[in-house]
Amino acid sequence: MALLMLVGIASAAQFSNAQNSGGDFAQKVLEKKLKNQDEALQINPQNENAWVTKGSTLFALNKNDEAVAAYDKAIEINPNNLAAWNDKGIALEALGKHDEAQKAWNKAKPKNSDVFWRNKGNDRYNSGKFDEALKALDKQTEIHPYDAQAWNLKSILLDGIPGREDEAKKAENRASWIWNHNLANPL
Repeated sequence: MALLMLVGIASAAQFSNAQNSGGDFAQKVLEKKLKNQDEALQINPQNENAWVTKGSTLFALNKNDEAVAAYDKAIEINPNNLAAWNDKGIALEALGKHDEAQKAWNKAKPKNSDVFWRNKGNDRYNSGKFDEALKALDKQTEIHPYDAQAWNLKSILLDGIPGREDEAKKAENRASWIWNHNLANPL
């Protein structure tokens, strides 16, 4: 069962054109990722990192309330999951809940720099700056090769770029392998 998808790389302009001309292309890719994440969580509902990744996918789908709920589930499993706290802060900020966001970020502060490049990649992706997003995610996976969430985000990005499907599949497989072997960094 595929949990993540690593896709070949094309230019951000091609992804943007596909997204704009196809209308729902990016949403369909993200919904497929969400379905795969739900299947993974049926197998292991205590996988905190899978919950964080589901939250990231929901956030990318602009389902911020649901994203916060997924991050809360990860935090329930492991209150020290700094990525869950950090990403929850991002989703809360998007909801306009600035005080709550700041509280979440304060919980993530001790190692916030460990997820800097992932967060930058996520931010650039959400801003439509796909080349910058890919560079940031490449940097994150270089520094933290067991950051399954970064690999997942990378697979989502690559999955939307025509011609880079093989790379997307490799990133998806890498994240899946990390999760299946319980090697994910608690970032």
